[in-house]
This record gives sequence, structure tokens and C-alpha cells, in this order.
Amino acid sequence: MAREQFRDDYRKLLQTLVARRKASGVTQEDVARQLGIRQNVVSKYELGEVRLNVIEYVRYCRAIKLDPGELLGEFGHY
Repeated sequence: MAREQFRDDYRKLLQTLVARRKASGVTQEDVARQLGIRQNVVSKYELGEVRLNVIEYVRYCRAIKLDPGELLGEFGHY
């Protein structure tokens, strides 16, 4: 798979995470508090400036009350 496709998929994943966070009424500050990090780090995750690793992804999903596997299932077209 081309490197560009990975970037596009990652961008779509971030957009989905942000949309789900907002839909659940959770703020970046709420996520930061749950994860024990600063709000600006959450912002950097969401903007793609800092890449989420798998553990951070799971913790972020749990902070917004989302099953991490559910979202991955939506991206399971490979």
C-alpha cells in the first residue's frame, strides 16, 4: 500500500475521533484529564502533529466512551 494511503487513512481516523469526541460532549480538556496529559497534547493528537500509538489510541477512545475495536472495524477494509 502506498505511503500516501496510510496518511489519508490516518487523517480519516483522526477526523472520526474528533467527531465522536464532540458528539459525545467531551472536551479536549476532559480527554487530557482522563489521560493525565495537557490539553495541548490532545490538540496535537487531533491535528496529527503527534502520532497516536496503539496504547494512546485505546486510552483516547475510552476517554470519549468509544469502544476502540468498534472504530477499528470501520477501517478494516484492508
